[in-house]
Amino acid sequence: MTLTRRENDMRDVMLLGTRLVLGSYLAVHGAQKLFGTFGGPGLERAGAGFERIGLTPGKPMAALAGATELGGGLLTVAGVADPAGPLAIIGAMTVASATHRASGALAANRGFELPLPTWPPPPRWRRPGQAGSGSARRSADA
Repeated sequence: MTLTRRENDMRDVMLLGTRLVLGSYLAVHGAQKLFGTFGGPGLERAGAGFERIGLTPGKPMAALAGATELGGGLLTVAGVADPAGPLAIIGAMTVASATHRASGALAANRGFELPLPTWPPPPRWRRPGQAGSGSARRSADA
């Protein structure tokens, strides 16, 4: 399928928007866990919460989750080190979804409704020849 220049530009803009929203959301979520910013619990309270849901030791697990979310989010926003950022997000959200799966799909029941949509777009949404969601363009012609 050959896309017009306008279609390519539109796809690029949509991917940029997705990358900015998703990456920012996860970076803020990680900062909440690590530093208590944006109304978050901070590392001590997040660690206690992790202990309560069975992720032990709580504080180190919360630090790992927060660092993965913050780092993955920032890498995704910047579009550098692709695909490390999106893969970090997938890893963190897989653990979050698996942890909450027994509660069902709805966030009202502490389910996995929120972690699931934060996965990065799959490769099939990318332009032909575009290897990742980053700003660098890679193709067989280069």
